[in-house]
Amino acid sequence: MSKAMKKGGAPGAIGHMLKGLKMKDLAVETPAIANYTTGEVMGVSSDKLSAKFGVTREEMDEFTVRSHTLAGKAHSDGWYKGEVIPYKGSTEENGIKADSTVEKVAKLKPAFVKPHGTHTAANSSFLTDGASASLIMSEAR
Repeated sequence: MSKAMKKGGAPGAIGHMLKGLKMKDLAVETPAIANYTTGEVMGVSSDKLSAKFGVTREEMDEFTVRSHTLAGKAHSDGWYKGEVIPYKGSTEENGIKADSTVEKVAKLKPAFVKPHGTHTAANSSFLTDGASASLIMSEAR
């Protein structure tokens, strides 16, 4: 039997195990989102690529609005019917902003390289990390 158990039973043993533990030791540790070789987050790298290849903020915003508009139209025209699995009875996707305009999108501040970066909350993916699964098989199976 350990000394802690002899001294105070189970509470003594627990106290002994937690001795020296600080509150910061119990804090949630957020994962690093920077690339381990460059130290940059993906948005900064992407902003650098935009500058290198001459892609302007205006071009990105126009493409963003076009994408949201077309995605909204595809949903309303039924193109995704039977393709999106309903969640709580709905097949609406929350990332599509069909009412986006170039004027609204242009008001947003750059997210990564400030003040002259090209990436904003509107023209960047709203999903940064995630997982998916696909099951592909013949109809016979």
